[in-house]
Amino acid sequence: MNIRTKLLITALATGFIPVTIIGSFAFLESQNAFLNQAFSHLESVRDIKKTQLEAFFAERESDMHILLDMVATLKQNAFQKLQAVQNSQKAQLERYFQERLNHIRVLSQNHAIIEALEQYQPIEQAHKHKTDAHDHKAIFSDTLENQLGHELKQYQQAYGYDDLFLITKTGQIVYTIKQGTELGRNVLKGPLKNSHLNQAFKKGLHGIAIQDFAPYAPANNQYVAFITAPIFHDDELVGVWAFSLLPDMISTIIQKPEGMGETGESYLVGQWDDQTRYRSNRVVKGKEALIGYKKSGADIDKALMGQSGIAVKTGSTGDLELGAYAPLHIPGLNWCIITTINLKEVLVPKLANCLLYTSDAADDMQCVDLGGRRIIK
Repeated sequence: MNIRTKLLITALATGFIPVTIIGSFAFLESQNAFLNQAFSHLESVRDIKKTQLEAFFAERESDMHILLDMVATLKQNAFQKLQAVQNSQKAQLERYFQERLNHIRVLSQNHAIIEALEQYQPIEQAHKHKTDAHDHKAIFSDTLENQLGHELKQYQQAYGYDDLFLITKTGQIVYTIKQGTELGRNVLKGPLKNSHLNQAFKKGLHGIAIQDFAPYAPANNQYVAFITAPIFHDDELVGVWAFSLLPDMISTIIQKPEGMGETGESYLVGQWDDQTRYRSNRVVKGKEALIGYKKSGADIDKALMGQSGIAVKTGSTGDLELGAYAPLHIPGLNWCIITTINLKEVLVPKLANCLLYTSDAADDMQCVDLGGRRIIK
């Protein structure tokens, strides 16, 4: 190889090597720039997605708070509504029985009744052991019917009593409005001995009293309650008034109150013979929830112990129910009132077959059908 060739190679190498080195550095720098640009773009996209996701979950969290607030509001409104309905019914029931106690107190002081019983006492003593005693009782009943029958029937009808019984202090029934099979019988012996009219009469000898509902044979085993009061003449006991009550009026007070929806209802439970039983028929669960049937529960136990409150419980159908419970203050009766409504109906209110919900604005109530179309604002 000659010198010229060597010089040419040397010159080319001297020029190419720096170019190569500079080109390599430039390539590497441009590659890093492209990588940095790509990473920056990815980071930008990541930050955008992150912001979107965070905003999405923040909105869902806000929606959840709104939903929880709405559920809490619906639940609180249901609490207040249940208590308002129950307090109204409770007051009506307590007033109903107090009025009946006042009625019998006034009638037990009626001078015409007292005088009639005074006139019967000698007849009863004179014919105590005679076979025609029943005839004399019938004569007395007819006499009382002629004297006071019209007024007593008006009294019975005006205040919704099933029957009025006038009983001597020895237990002899000498007058009834309905003139039923009890007339002329003695509550202390015979067919009435084991009836709760017997128990009511014994209580009535000592003061005004209420005998709880129980099946009563002379009334075709209907559930009947009695209110009794002693009758005195110059501080001497001469007889007892007994007013019989059917559960119809009580049912009118507590059954199917307005505004309680499809599943809301109230019912009564009382302690009787060491057992807790219905004291009224139910409407929503009527077939297996009738007066006299057994009924128990923690809320009932609390109410019969004098406590009031509201609780969420599992109903007999397995659904969750919102229930209010409270004792009834009726002399001689250990009763409580229970008001329930299906929790689903409380939390999912319906209007014209659509669902209600709120938007972000607290006062913006919307109504949509199941397809999601907004139809009411």
